[in-house]
Amino acid sequence: MSKKVAFTACGLSPDPKPETVDALEEVAKAAVQSLDGYTPAPPIDLPPIKLKPRFDAAARQPKSHGIDVDLCTLVKADLERRMQVGQRKYGERLKPFNGRDALLDLYQEILDAAMYCRQMIYERDGQ
Repeated sequence: MSKKVAFTACGLSPDPKPETVDALEEVAKAAVQSLDGYTPAPPIDLPPIKLKPRFDAAARQPKSHGIDVDLCTLVKADLERRMQVGQRKYGERLKPFNGRDALLDLYQEILDAAMYCRQMIYERDGQ
């Protein structure tokens, strides 16, 4: 591996100052010398660790069946209540060309939703 590649892989400038290169080479030499005569301990047989299965975000779900509830009607009611909150809070309903970046607002809301979702998964599954 070239020095340039090694420096970049370590998060350093690909063209470091000469004194930085010299200092790092000295540290590397000292590290290698400290290993002189080192013999690793023999491997130890340990019992396998039993871990809870990790949450699988790509797991397949069973076919849904559900109960006879019109979710669209529930969402419409939720939207109407949110519009009323906005009306009281801002004095008007959400309008286009209001000076805000709607895409950024949406992205930030999605990030918040992802955090709440992950919190619920962690609290439910402990992972």
